[in-house]
Amino acid sequence: MIHAIALDDEPPALDILHLYCDKLGSISLDKVFSNTDEAYKYLEKFPVDVLFLDINMPSVSGIEFYKMLPHKVLVIFTTSYSEYAVESYNLNAVDYLLKPFSFSRFEQAVKKAEDLSRSQLLNTSELPFLMLRADYSLVKIVLNEILFIEGLDNYLKIHLDSQNPCPIGREQRKMRHAHRRLRKVHIARVAAAVGCRDDSHLQAVEALDFGEKHTVWPNPSEARCVPHQ
Repeated sequence: MIHAIALDDEPPALDILHLYCDKLGSISLDKVFSNTDEAYKYLEKFPVDVLFLDINMPSVSGIEFYKMLPHKVLVIFTTSYSEYAVESYNLNAVDYLLKPFSFSRFEQAVKKAEDLSRSQLLNTSELPFLMLRADYSLVKIVLNEILFIEGLDNYLKIHLDSQNPCPIGREQRKMRHAHRRLRKVHIARVAAAVGCRDDSHLQAVEALDFGEKHTVWPNPSEARCVPHQ
């Protein structure tokens, strides 16, 4: 079963989604929201598989809300306005349900979301990953999604392809462990991310190694850390 929430400023629209989800049975509508701030705070703590999202809302549009989300989520737009369809598909929306929509049309959209969710799960499960602690919770970091790792005063900031930067570490022992694992397995992606041009060009990057700077060789196949003298 996939898990979803809905955000819509019209209570009757939320009632319809509740009814359709209960009737379908393969999707759990965990929460509904009419306030964008409350929905955002919920998604920060409890990522879901699918977001049913109205577009024309008073405080912020559904499209702008989706762009602000800290984690990628499959979105099905539900709206009374057809003119946003092109923009929604530019955001890789699963589907665009034009109100009022039938149960069969809703079922079709959910089936698309289920197929995409299953595909993403299979693809992610085959990739190497790390489980790291960030702000009192465990975060799964898929190594292929790491763009680069930034060393700051007392923590690492891992920049990812699919979500906002993830800060890791709040005390020395955990930071040392996280940094050693990340640099060991993923230094080649750091070399690629900083934009090295050819084998003769060295690109220095800052890495948190407790006071040391390192050089990353530009050829990913030869990538390694060399302490500055």
